[in-house]
Amino acid sequence: MKNSRLRILHVSPSYFPAHTFGGPIQSVHILNKNLSQFVDIEIFTTNAGLKKDKNIQPNKKIFLENIPITYFSFWGYEHFNFSIPLFFQLLFKVRNYDLVHITAVWNFPVWAASFACRLFKIPYIISPRGTIYPETIQMGSSKFKKIYLKYIAFSFLKNASAIHYTADDEKNKVEKFLNLNNGVVIANGIFISENQTTLPFPEFIPQMDYILFLGRIDKKKGLDILIPAFSEVCKSYPNLLLIIAGPDSNGYVKDVENCIKTNQIEDKVILTGQILGNRKNQLFQHAKAFVLSSYSENFGMAVVEAMANNCPIVISNQVGIFDDIITFDAGIVTETNVNSVKNGILEVLNNSIKTNFNVINALNLIKQKYEIGAVTNSFIDTYKNILNQK
Repeated sequence: MKNSRLRILHVSPSYFPAHTFGGPIQSVHILNKNLSQFVDIEIFTTNAGLKKDKNIQPNKKIFLENIPITYFSFWGYEHFNFSIPLFFQLLFKVRNYDLVHITAVWNFPVWAASFACRLFKIPYIISPRGTIYPETIQMGSSKFKKIYLKYIAFSFLKNASAIHYTADDEKNKVEKFLNLNNGVVIANGIFISENQTTLPFPEFIPQMDYILFLGRIDKKKGLDILIPAFSEVCKSYPNLLLIIAGPDSNGYVKDVENCIKTNQIEDKVILTGQILGNRKNQLFQHAKAFVLSSYSENFGMAVVEAMANNCPIVISNQVGIFDDIITFDAGIVTETNVNSVKNGILEVLNNSIKTNFNVINALNLIKQKYEIGAVTNSFIDTYKNILNQK
């Protein structure tokens, strides 16, 4: 292989700043921003979630933080992203790159990129980002998705040069589920310094002690566990609030509101909608605990963001990085049931000495495994190994 800079094309069905699509939007852009210092990287995506953004013109290359990006127009369902201009551009341009990195599984751009790569014999790596966890498939996937996985997606997954998983838990479960053996584990990365500035108490909520959930309001996030667990915690801490911050996903916010009413804690819960930037860091920094009681989570970027902001964490053992949390004693890991989550929150509130140790350990964990520099180096090594094998 030549010593010149690698030429990498990253294909994703949606991209920064389309924050409504959750944590991967942020983590993928952070990775590419850091990769751009060492490789020549370009992004092909669609304007999903960005059609109203006047700064983004579809089908025209723009530069975002020095990264060339084309947001192609698409038709139909926003979570499939059928795009003819993206497909033809891939056919015309894919041979200009050494390797293609594809994010997601279920979307048209993923099929289009893998098809173009196989047609022109360009190696490609796929990052499913938790979308093919067996729990996710079994929990809420339609019959169409299961057929698509069997007859279409499995083929481009099996023929990928590598499948990138963000945690060992995701790799082990998916490889067993789909009988795959081409996986590599690299965590999501974070800039620690961006989360260490001390910020004032968030002015958009009452100045009271609170427990925080931050993420998409989605069925798999375990809010039906967190809300009754918080209701039980309130018996010991009646002045505590629960802040639920995040965008609605598939109308699930109505179920959350009904759950809050059922548990008779309407006066103790605030739904803020989506919170970004420093306002998000404010919420983390002043929370008594960040809780993620998910039924399925490939990584949990919000968990790492919370730890980077010195916020105690309580997560379920279905969050992909729970093994790291246990190994480093960086927080509380629970089962996915009300009593376990309640006890986890109470442990944080009742034992300040242990909680402080957890927070210190969490920052050490980030420095060792999740800091963006180390993550970037791991990806570059993976790209080079794939090309050397070719």
